Amino acid sequence: MTDYYKPNKSNEHINYFEATDDLVAMYLVDKGFASTRTPELSKAITQIHKAISSLDGRNTELVKKLFPEMVAVAQLYADIFPDSTSWKEEE
Repeated sequence: MTDYYKPNKSNEHINYFEATDDLVAMYLVDKGFASTRTPELSKAITQIHKAISSLDGRNTELVKKLFPEMVAVAQLYADIFPDSTSWKEEE
């Protein structure tokens, strides 16, 4: 079983108001974003991952070449949800 991201609930100064039940949003809160800003960012990250995941091989390679930053954002989602499509190179 793959381990998903675990929020830092041990820090009493972190407040997940708007980010509850959204691991991507909680990850962003843990990185310092205000919880009121994370839902929309989470949606964008999720949509980028979904869009790139649905591409065929040729178009995936084009995105990697032309928009590596988008692949990095999609990979952030994959790091939070390890069972999803990933673009990390095999080690």
